[in-house]
Amino acid sequence: MKKITFFLMLFAVQFSVGQQLIDLTLKYNAASTRYEVYAKPNFTQNNFTWGPSQISVVVPNSFPDQALLLTSHAAGSWGDNSKIYAPQANTDFDFHGIDSAGALINFVANQEKLIFSFLSPTGTCEAGLRLFINGSDPSSSAPGMLGGDFSNTISGGNNEDSYGTNYDNGGIVCAPLTDDVNVVVEINVVLYPNPVVDIITISNLITEENTIDVYNYNGKLLRTYKTNESETQIDFTKYADAVYLLKIQNADRNYTIKRIVKNPY
Repeated sequence: MKKITFFLMLFAVQFSVGQQLIDLTLKYNAASTRYEVYAKPNFTQNNFTWGPSQISVVVPNSFPDQALLLTSHAAGSWGDNSKIYAPQANTDFDFHGIDSAGALINFVANQEKLIFSFLSPTGTCEAGLRLFINGSDPSSSAPGMLGGDFSNTISGGNNEDSYGTNYDNGGIVCAPLTDDVNVVVEINVVLYPNPVVDIITISNLITEENTIDVYNYNGKLLRTYKTNESETQIDFTKYADAVYLLKIQNADRNYTIKRIVKNPY
């Protein structure tokens, strides 16, 4: 009996040591004026199979009721496909389920990997954002959650959940602005027509490098355009009839976000 107990204990220790776990955190990058979600593994592996997964972000209810403007960096193409705004279970916050079908990814133990990022609607740091806390934040059966499960999950190579925990997840704290920090201000551009059928014109741009990002309404980046002209046009005939978000940013990192409707006629 003692031998059996010993081998069972040894197996349990080996399993716990060998389990591949990935921890998550959310940070604010002041230089890029964006929020960033990082993954930190407890293992080293090239071509780790990151499968279908969800990482949920909790934001103050002062955020606009729309998808987060996402940029995918690793582990597949991420989209803000599940959203609950100020549910009865917690009216102070909105819940965004960011999901991906996954992709191969290279990991080094205890080194952070940028997974996806998203923009602040004001262009400056907004305090209080954090990742969803499994077992603590509202469950799918909580009032106002409408059956939505916002739990963080990371499907690993053997269909096991490789999600570990969140770290440094007390909520984003914004550093006070000082004289050497650029305040991001909205730029005053003109877009027409809106709704658009085929060609949309963007004018009143400054005559230096401007970047125009087109997002779908789930926050997925579709295409990036660059121009040095004060006026430019984008052909929307290639886009399906839907609602889009345009982020227009100049060389000083000042930007604005515009809602565009594509109509068939």
